[in-house]
Amino acid sequence: TAGHALQYQKVCPAMPEPVNAAIEKALLDKAIAFADNQSPVLPISVQNGLDANGRHFKKPTIETKNEQWLRAAVLPAPALTTGIAFNADVQNYGFLQIDVVRGLGGGTLPIKRTVSAIKAFFPNGLTLTESGFDVQISHFIMRRGVSEGPLMADGDGWVKVPVTIPWV
Repeated sequence: TAGHALQYQKVCPAMPEPVNAAIEKALLDKAIAFADNQSPVLPISVQNGLDANGRHFKKPTIETKNEQWLRAAVLPAPALTTGIAFNADVQNYGFLQIDVVRGLGGGTLPIKRTVSAIKAFFPNGLTLTESGFDVQISHFIMRRGVSEGPLMADGDGWVKVPVTIPWV
């Protein structure tokens, strides 16, 4: 439910954040909003194995091979300085990776539908703002748009397709 994002907000209160924390919060809040907007709502694990409510994430049990959940992580790259002066601006960039995880043998079409929905939810040019910092979904730095990886094993009866979203 929409309670995921609300509970995460309580764990990460609304106060000015340093740039790296603001970037992570903006991207993970958007990933949680995606999970909350699915029907049915998808469980989502965020940084360091936390659930959207800030508690330890417990994988869904594989009651059927059709179980599906998401795992989101912010993967920063080394920052770039935009000039040669000591006070030049610093540009941060990297990837948000959302793994679409499904029970082994549950088919690939449901995964592909979720991947397509993630791509639509994070369009190129989307700007997220947190604590005065803008995070833009952009292919300019990485020279690649939102992309999906191959189907791969994720252990214990799960498979995943990683979705990589570039940001600056």
